[in-house]
Amino acid sequence: QLAELKGHQSYIISANFSLDGKQIITASGNNNVRVWYLSNNHLAQLRLPETSSSPKVEYNQRTSGLPFVAQSANFSSDGQQILAVNQDGTVEVWDISGKLLAQLKSDQHHITSAVFSPNGKQILTVSKYDDIAGVWDISGKLLAELKGHQDTIWSASWSKNGQRIVTASSDKTARVWDTSGKLLAELQGHQDQVTSASFSPDGQRIITTSAYDGTAIVWDSSGKLLVQIRETGIGSAYFSSDGLRIIGELTNGTARVWDTSGKLLVQLQGNQPSLVDRVFLSPDGQRIVIAARDGTVRVWDSLGKLLVQLEKYYRVFNVRFSQDGQRMIFINDGKTADVWDLSGNQLASFQSDGIKEASLSPNGQQIVVTFYQDPARLLDLSGKQLAVLRARPSSVNSASFSPDGNYIVTASADKIARVWDTSGKLLAELQGHLNSVN
Repeated sequence: QLAELKGHQSYIISANFSLDGKQIITASGNNNVRVWYLSNNHLAQLRLPETSSSPKVEYNQRTSGLPFVAQSANFSSDGQQILAVNQDGTVEVWDISGKLLAQLKSDQHHITSAVFSPNGKQILTVSKYDDIAGVWDISGKLLAELKGHQDTIWSASWSKNGQRIVTASSDKTARVWDTSGKLLAELQGHQDQVTSASFSPDGQRIITTSAYDGTAIVWDSSGKLLVQIRETGIGSAYFSSDGLRIIGELTNGTARVWDTSGKLLVQLQGNQPSLVDRVFLSPDGQRIVIAARDGTVRVWDSLGKLLVQLEKYYRVFNVRFSQDGQRMIFINDGKTADVWDLSGNQLASFQSDGIKEASLSPNGQQIVVTFYQDPARLLDLSGKQLAVLRARPSSVNSASFSPDGNYIVTASADKIARVWDTSGKLLAELQGHLNSVN
C-alpha cells in the first residue's frame, strides 16, 4: 500500500489522476477539494496554513451563502490547475499549490458544469436550466455568453483546436459558436430535443442525436446537413478516433456502426435483440462489447468485424479494456473476472466470492481486483498474487492505475482514498471526505 489519503469528512465524489500520473485530485461533499502529488516516488506535502500534517492540498471555500459542495473536480491538460464545480452554482480555479486563482460566479445563472478548453486557457460553463453557456478566462473574467437557446442545454463541448463550441438543447437545435459568443451556425433538423452534440476529430463535422425523435445527423461546420440517420431509440453517437465511422448506442442495449455517409456497416446485437443486456465501448471507440442475458458475449471492431464470440458464457456485468485496447477483462456474476485478447483467447481467470470490479494496468499485464468485503488485490495474468492493498477493514469501491502503471488509487467506503505502489506499499491517504469515496 502506497498511501491512505485521509482527511475528507464527507463522501468522496471523485478521485482522478492527472495526465502525467503524478497528481491525484479528490472532490468531496464536505466542502473541499484536495490534491496529492507524487514526486520522486514520494508523496509531497502541500499545505494551506490551516491544514494538518496529512499530505494534501485542501481547497475549502467560503462560509457565506450556500454551502460549498464540489460536484466534480478535474485537472487542466497540463496538470497545473484544477477546476471545481460546486452545487451552489459557482466554479473555482486553483493552482496545485492550493492558491485560489479565480471564482466563476454569475448573479443571474446557476452554473451546472464546466470544462477547460484544450489548451487550458479558457473555461466553458453551462447553466443547464438557464439556457445559457459561458466562456471565461482562467482569471474568472467572463469573456462571452452563448445566448440563443430557448430551453435546457444538455451538452456543450469544444472543438479539438479550442476555436469553436457546440451546444445541444431541448429547443430542438444545436448551435455552433466561436469563443467570442458569436453564433456561427444553428443546426435545425431534429423534431425533438437534441440530447448530444460533438465535433469530429478534425473539427470539420458535427454529429447530433435526439433520443426522442430517433435521429442522428451529421453536419458540416457551417451548419449544412450532410447525413441524416434514422434509428429508433438512438441515445448517443460520436465519431471514431479516426473520424471515418460513427458509433451509436441505442436505448434497447444494442449498437450500430455507420460510415460517414450514413451507410449501416453493422448491427451489433445478440441473436435476439430482446436478450441484449448491456453494451460496452472501449475508450477509443474502436471496440464494442455486447453482452446478452443468455450468456452470449460478442466483441466487434468499429468496422463491424466480429472479433470474439462467446456462447453460454456468464452474464457480464462490466468490461474494462487495457490502454492499448488489445485486452479485455470481463467481470461476471460477482464471482469471476476473466481476461481475454481480441483473438478470443482467455489469458487468465480469477474466481472469488464478492468480486466488485477489476481493472487492467496500461500494459495489460496486471490486474487490480476489488471486492465487496475483502481488501483489493494486485495480480499478474497467471493469477499470482503480487500484492494485497490492505488497510483498515472497509469495502473498496473502485481502483485504477495511473497512466504509467506505477501507482494505484483506491476509493473506499471508510471515506478515504489511498495511493499505492505496485508492491502494495501505501504511499498516501487522502482524508477529508465525510462519506464513502466512490
